[in-house]
Amino acid sequence: MSQDRSALSDGTDIAHFPTSDEPPFDRHDWIVRRSSTGEEVRYVIDYYGAPPLPDGSPVFSLDVRPALDSFGSISMRVRVATRAAWEKVVPETSHA
Repeated sequence: MSQDRSALSDGTDIAHFPTSDEPPFDRHDWIVRRSSTGEEVRYVIDYYGAPPLPDGSPVFSLDVRPALDSFGSISMRVRVATRAAWEKVVPETSHA
């Protein structure tokens, strides 16, 4: 399926998931209301095809992430992307 490159979600042009040269074949946006705060957060879901299983069953990979449409979403994406590096520098203390 051919897709207009301008319609692709944020992040798809930075690096295709999972190391594919092909753009996602489909994209969906979901609005999720967090039960703890009532905050509504938009998530972007990109769908990628993968080689079928030996029995011919189709395989798909999903890239799910908060949309970059608020400071909170940007902050969350940066926190998750840098978590492993920070844990090496500042090990998490045990909680009593």
